[in-house]
Amino acid sequence: MKKLKITDYLGLVKYHAGRLFRRTPANVAYDDLFAAGLVGLNDAIKKYDVKKNDNFKAYATVRICGAMIDEMREMSWLTRWYSDKHKKTGFAVREMLTYSMVFENPVSVTKQGYMLGLSADLERSFNKLSMRERTILRMYYHDGIIMKDIAKLFGITEAAISQAHKRAVGSLKLMMRAG
Repeated sequence: MKKLKITDYLGLVKYHAGRLFRRTPANVAYDDLFAAGLVGLNDAIKKYDVKKNDNFKAYATVRICGAMIDEMREMSWLTRWYSDKHKKTGFAVREMLTYSMVFENPVSVTKQGYMLGLSADLERSFNKLSMRERTILRMYYHDGIIMKDIAKLFGITEAAISQAHKRAVGSLKLMMRAG
């Protein structure tokens, strides 16, 4: 196999940095996204295994975009704080606490513990999914990437991504019901 070089894939980094830059707030600089993309590309080159994935461009795209999104998160302490809170407590707990504050009816410690338990169960179930399924769900729900763009990143049709998404969500539901 031909040795992979960063210079061969600079266009890929430029393309994704430009696409993401058009959708970012004013405080995000194109150069920061491009630099993060280069780090992602370098990481992809180092970690690429042709036995696991024969499409380097698709693999590199996921690493490049992931690095850019991580960089954007690190730029904003508020986003980072929100993400940390989201990971620790889960959406349901935050929603319950918000409603309880609005109606001045505090949620019991028992209910909070129950919701945290559900969040932990969901995380365990999520980690049992395949790497591909986890990546699709993370890109769609956490990173806000639409199915069409995820399909392009994986180099497959939007219908195939939609089916993989549906299977992953179905698997999560089954695992959560099974306990």
